[in-house]
Amino acid sequence: MSTFSFKPRVVGWELTLRCNMSCIHCGSSAGKARPDELSEEEGLSLIDQMVDLGLEVITLSGGEPLLHPSWPVYAKRLVDAKVSTFMITNGLLLEDNVEKMKEVGLRRVGISFDGMEEKHNFIRNHKNSFSKALTGAKAAFENDISVGAVTHVSRANREDLEDMYELFSERGFSYWQIQLTFSQGRMKEHDDFSLAPEDMPA
Repeated sequence: MSTFSFKPRVVGWELTLRCNMSCIHCGSSAGKARPDELSEEEGLSLIDQMVDLGLEVITLSGGEPLLHPSWPVYAKRLVDAKVSTFMITNGLLLEDNVEKMKEVGLRRVGISFDGMEEKHNFIRNHKNSFSKALTGAKAAFENDISVGAVTHVSRANREDLEDMYELFSERGFSYWQIQLTFSQGRMKEHDDFSLAPEDMPA
């Protein structure tokens, strides 16, 4: 009988494909929930199995994870199991959910920022997304939740990076996760913004 030595100590869990934005760079083309997404019972069973296998760190994402009705139940189960539990959100619903996050034990959240206000709102196809994200960040700080930024860098926003760095530093963000945008998902419809090898620093 063979043994399986790999242990999923660090996991990213896309709770749902449902999303309240339609970002031009979305590699998953998020919008509607998948028809076969896990029930709450199945999700809790999955958590218990991952914990038994040695799970140490998990990031809840989507889609937009705050649209999943079971996210507080999942987060509490994970926190109670001593798993370091984080979330990445687009920020639209963050202000309304920070108290619940604190209640269930979430202590760090990453917010998507894809440029300064004009470019961020363009990329995210939502005219108030930048201001809502900043308001959500402020509410998180006020509830003792650590805040970071998550950015997909593309030809559409790379000129904003220095200003973004200044903004995040001034606001006290604890980290900045940078990802490269390639031609996949919805970005295939906006391929002129995708990064090419020659766009990378030498």
